[in-house]
Amino acid sequence: MDQYIHRELIIQWANGHQIERLHADGEWRLEMAPSWSRADSYRLFSGRNEKVSTLIFCVPFQHVRASNGILSVVRFAQILQVLGIRVVFMCVLSEHPSEELIFTKNLRSRMISNEFENLHSRIEANAQRLGLEFTADPTPLIDEGAVVLYSERIINNPLCAKKIIRYFGNKNGVLNGGRLVNQGEHDFILSHSKILHLRAHHYLYFAEIDHEFKETNSLDFNRRETSLTYIGKGHLYGEVGLIDSTLQITREFPNNKKDLANLLRNSKFLFTWDSWTNLIAEAIFCGTIPVLLRSSPFSMDEINNSENAPIPYIDISKIEYDKRTRGYTLKNQADYELFRQQRDLFMARQSYLERYYPFSVQEFLSKLQAHFSI
Repeated sequence: MDQYIHRELIIQWANGHQIERLHADGEWRLEMAPSWSRADSYRLFSGRNEKVSTLIFCVPFQHVRASNGILSVVRFAQILQVLGIRVVFMCVLSEHPSEELIFTKNLRSRMISNEFENLHSRIEANAQRLGLEFTADPTPLIDEGAVVLYSERIINNPLCAKKIIRYFGNKNGVLNGGRLVNQGEHDFILSHSKILHLRAHHYLYFAEIDHEFKETNSLDFNRRETSLTYIGKGHLYGEVGLIDSTLQITREFPNNKKDLANLLRNSKFLFTWDSWTNLIAEAIFCGTIPVLLRSSPFSMDEINNSENAPIPYIDISKIEYDKRTRGYTLKNQADYELFRQQRDLFMARQSYLERYYPFSVQEFLSKLQAHFSI
């Protein structure tokens, strides 16, 4: 394991003015730094790793700006690349319980020639914009021993890979209409959280919070007038609806992190039907109180024992509607003081998990090598 321990880790913040450096003495220190050409990236300074073959990631990477789950896989790949691992992406075009449609050269026979070429060009351009290596022909890589990563949306083994990582960003079956992954006896199980899979070989919790949500110029809570509703994946678990006198957040609105952060910093409550979304953490960082309208597909015990727990949220019974201001408010101000205390602890825990993430990737790599005897 010693050869995979790296002496220096730099996390680059998007504002380009400061970095956190992990020194040999184990201490983190903020230091001034010049502007970086690439924001929100990790750099691990080390020699290249020659023990691991290529990894092929099958994910809909074109949705990276709208999905924190996809962002986590892209960030995962970026760290692996810095560690010396070749990561090649394949594009999942659509994900259905009955078919996993991954863009390969074999689709040419099912599409009009121009349609295939145009789609191929768009996917390739998208990959280049994200700095990702892309292929539509994985067979030579698989024949050379590449390990293929499928998300839990990919039920079978459409690439006929011999070495497979099954990655769970949600509970098995939740996103597939109840159909479970056809998990092979020798598959490596990787899970985003311990509450998603009880027997994973490794847990890789992604806790990154965009710098936009870490700004401190939030409006005083009692001066905020807006409250928000988020549905997200909530429609998969039951009936949903817009809470009266609230503004609805979607994956398309606001259309960038800066505007979303500004909206959150000026909002009192986030009523969410989706209990498994990074938006909850982003709201907490902005001083917005989450209100979980449904815990499904999790129990409250599971939520309260996830990696970043305890999560400061308020039960809807503690909120009332003020007809005079046409907004929502807390029945008891003491609940806000409790939220503030819990928020400080939550942000500290989230910061620790974010810092630890690159090292967790290193642990994953060591386990993967042992699992497949690489």
